[in-house]
Amino acid sequence: MTPSFGLARVLALVAAAVVVGAGLAGCGDDDDGASKATSAPKSAIPGSQGDGSDAQYVQLVCAPWRAFNDEVQVILQAATKGGQGQPNQAQTEKLVAKPTAALAAALLAIKPPGELIAWHEANANQLAAVAKAYESGGPVPTQATGAQIPPAAAKRLATIAQADANCKVSGSPFGPQ
Repeated sequence: MTPSFGLARVLALVAAAVVVGAGLAGCGDDDDGASKATSAPKSAIPGSQGDGSDAQYVQLVCAPWRAFNDEVQVILQAATKGGQGQPNQAQTEKLVAKPTAALAAALLAIKPPGELIAWHEANANQLAAVAKAYESGGPVPTQATGAQIPPAAAKRLATIAQADANCKVSGSPFGPQ
């Protein structure tokens, strides 16, 4: 199945926002997700879920990463009528908005390791902005955040993700394994 250009943009932005990675991810509680994602202050340090360790961080990112990937696959399958059609870009973006907002909310609730706070916050807020744009039909932010994951951290997290059941299914959001 070939995603539409609009969905390809969603998927590329999601992947870039979480990390330069392989798969797509995450969800959380859909009803809470949208409001948290759109109302999170840009300067707040991400939430308090987790202990800030690499292992806990990977676990807390990989679960919503998998849920998001699963939900987007269902949306794509339905939008393309089982892979036999081309989805309507605006409708697909609107459908992908909710899981994208839920992913952003889930990420904002996570306490990342100290060296990743600025990177994590910038990318989670970017995801929230993308979700809001898709929901409203407005222009989608396409500028990269400029925040880069430290290469040593990306390598550590990708190694840990190799053992995470959710990342094994959906691919590591921390880069190639």
